[in-house]
Amino acid sequence: MNDVKAVAKRFFDNLNNNGIGWARRFAADDMRWWVSGMGDLSKEKFLSVVGTVESLLAEPLKFTVNNIVSVGDNVFAEARVCAPLKNGKFYNNYYCFNFIVRDDEIYQVREYLDTRHVFDAFELED
Repeated sequence: MNDVKAVAKRFFDNLNNNGIGWARRFAADDMRWWVSGMGDLSKEKFLSVVGTVESLLAEPLKFTVNNIVSVGDNVFAEARVCAPLKNGKFYNNYYCFNFIVRDDEIYQVREYLDTRHVFDAFELED
């Protein structure tokens, strides 16, 4: 595993061990996080979304990385993300993350997921 892959693996390990609230410590002031269906999120908006998701979970999210590859400073990770929700439903979604790593830190993330499943599982309005 090269260094950029190790950075992404540490990211997922921290999420699994410390919950998604750990993202508050990860989010640098100049962090950029793009989510399909939402676009570019500022640090404040990103942390707001994390807080909302956290409040709807019955148990912490579990990230299972199925595949991870790197090309230069880019790391691509396919992951399954699961958790029971407070509304009685079960969140079970598949993601593709594109991390851009610089100086052993994640500089930017592009997150692709099934947005329909998010709306259905969390009972959100379109």
